[in-house]
Amino acid sequence: MSAMGAKGYALAPICAEALADMMLGSFAPLSETMLARLSPNRTRLQTPLV
Repeated sequence: MSAMGAKGYALAPICAEALADMMLGSFAPLSETMLARLSPNRTRLQTPLV
């Protein structure tokens, strides 16, 4: 979470909770839309930088 910079202090707790819930298969604190935006496989990261 340190790679998030200043936003990491605000986002780290909710991201950690979402990750733990995904690992345990329990209720996620975020909507499916928000989880898709946080996914490392999102389309935005798949396009090469030019």
